[in-house]
Amino acid sequence: MLPAGGVGEAQKEGVVMKVDPQCVPCLLGRILYEVKLAGGGKDVQKKVIKRALEIMSKGFSEKVASVELATEVHRETYSLLGDDDPYREVKRRSTAVAKELLPLAENYYREAEDRLTAAGTLAVVGNLLDFGIMDAITGPEVLKENFRKYVSEGLHVNHLRRAEKLLLESKDRTVIYFTDNAGEVVFDRFLIEEFKNRGAKVFLVPKGVPILTDATVEDLQEADLLEMVDGIYKTSTFYVGVEIGKMDEKLKKAMEEAALIVYKGMANYEAVSEPEGYRYRPRMFIMKAKCEPVASSLGVKKGENVALLQL
Repeated sequence: MLPAGGVGEAQKEGVVMKVDPQCVPCLLGRILYEVKLAGGGKDVQKKVIKRALEIMSKGFSEKVASVELATEVHRETYSLLGDDDPYREVKRRSTAVAKELLPLAENYYREAEDRLTAAGTLAVVGNLLDFGIMDAITGPEVLKENFRKYVSEGLHVNHLRRAEKLLLESKDRTVIYFTDNAGEVVFDRFLIEEFKNRGAKVFLVPKGVPILTDATVEDLQEADLLEMVDGIYKTSTFYVGVEIGKMDEKLKKAMEEAALIVYKGMANYEAVSEPEGYRYRPRMFIMKAKCEPVASSLGVKKGENVALLQL
């Protein structure tokens, strides 16, 4: 486990996440999962897979960002399915399970000697509520059954105290917080509380349109987060992660002036690894490294939990 120090050069500087060969089976598995969620049979599966392979064969290049290719594949899959939100029921279940676990999470947080680290750990545990990717948990109920085990893993990279110092030394203690999955956002409340306890103003950035299991404003409302924060921005495009170049100008300005930008989840990490994303710092990535390419870029092992600060 790496505490406040001990990070590699990749973690200090960041890397650009391009398409990796391992992205292909993962992406195919995810769109098959989407077809099943939408009730599609074998014929639909074949049609979707064929089209996805066509897109990937044309777009697979070391010059293409992983999220860019994934976005195009998912956009085409949604179109073929005729469903603008095949994950809606899974997101509902995720939120229900997360809220059911809230008393247990609350107890863990309140009794912790280091509440800041406990809050970060809970934020990462919530990041498990992501489905259809390789080696992911199979459903929200798995988190319920294994909650204590996941919490006990802690953080393998923990820069939360560095982030705290940054906030306390900043005149404008604004935090821009890019959310990730529905259900997961229920557990973000503890880290939001920690930031607020240090005098920060916290603004959440959910998705403006449904994509995968990512939280929208409606999901934040269902998670009872809106009353905790100082405001909401939204992304405006159908994109895996955040599409930096097409963000609202008000959001861009807020990010330029913020004391800290928090990105939850791998997709946001992959998206802002592109050069344009480097404009907005300091930034913190909070996630479980669920695949080898992302883990390798972070300098950690697959499955490890990360709260990484980049200045």
